[in-house]
Amino acid sequence: MNKLIFGYTWEQIQNAQQGGTVHSFVPSDIPQIICTKEDIALFEEYGESGLKEKQFYGVIDRLAKTGIITEG
Repeated sequence: MNKLIFGYTWEQIQNAQQGGTVHSFVPSDIPQIICTKEDIALFEEYGESGLKEKQFYGVIDRLAKTGIITEG
């Protein structure tokens, strides 16, 4: 069994220590994070300023990434 250390094999870590690179990529089949129905419901209930007051930064980020609100 090949155990990972912070997501890398021991051989990858040793290679990086010797000046090499750790070839790591995000697979294209991972679904993109988009806002959920619950995020939209919270936005409708509290509005953008209410979400900021409640520090719902994850909700704000997802809504901004989908273009529902402009983060700023």
